[in-house]
Amino acid sequence: MTTYPVVRPAPTYALILFSLFSFSCLVFAQTAPAPACPTNPKAQKTYQEALELARKNQIESAFDAFRKADKQDGGIALTASTAS
Repeated sequence: MTTYPVVRPAPTYALILFSLFSFSCLVFAQTAPAPACPTNPKAQKTYQEALELARKNQIESAFDAFRKADKQDGGIALTASTAS
């Protein structure tokens, strides 16, 4: 009785092609992230004050200052971070 080796190249190649296709879709689907810091000079100053308050563990005041900086900058940062 002759035994033949089991050769399954089609599923292996299909898996490799599917993996490459999925990876390329993920790479090209990325969008530009929102800026980490405000772009408005007034909002930048408020943002720095909020960071200092956060370092001093004054969390509520820091959160209010972050919200104020976001409002001064046009409301981009908080809406971008909650959307993802």
